[in-house]
Amino acid sequence: MLVRSGGSKYLGMQVKQTAIANAMPGQRLLGATSENHKPIFGVVKEVRASPASVPYVTITVVAMKGANKEKNHTLKDVLRVTEFHTFPKCNGATFPALRLEVGDCLLTVHGRAEIATIQRTPVTKQDRTYTNVFEGKTDLVAVGSVFTHALSQHAAEGRVGKEVKKKGGVKKAV
Repeated sequence: MLVRSGGSKYLGMQVKQTAIANAMPGQRLLGATSENHKPIFGVVKEVRASPASVPYVTITVVAMKGANKEKNHTLKDVLRVTEFHTFPKCNGATFPALRLEVGDCLLTVHGRAEIATIQRTPVTKQDRTYTNVFEGKTDLVAVGSVFTHALSQHAAEGRVGKEVKKKGGVKKAV
């Protein structure tokens, strides 16, 4: 993830790479909105973490010829995400990682990239899943340079306080 401060320049701002586990409320991470995919630095409102419980998918993406904004840019990112983590594809559709295929086009901060390899990997006891909740409508975050879904404050607030009736009359907050 790219966090604003220190390091190299992106979008005219100083940035540095950080692990998702190190994201903190108040930080400005490189993200975007689903509406236009224009890269912006969104403010993290909350970071949610929990033990991983589903298998992971390891995805390698590489730059597509002629599809990147920066000349001579060579892209190769390797992501390890849960199989249910969702990605916006270049055609506007959204798919969970387990339904992505080699050759699929994904959006990156540099333009478009295609999936070169994809492999399902087991979850370990050390694995944790993270969700960044952003202020406003920022709902995409750049993991490496690949855009993937985060949770906007707008969407997160829609989930707060909703209750679902469980068997036996006990209510569970969702």
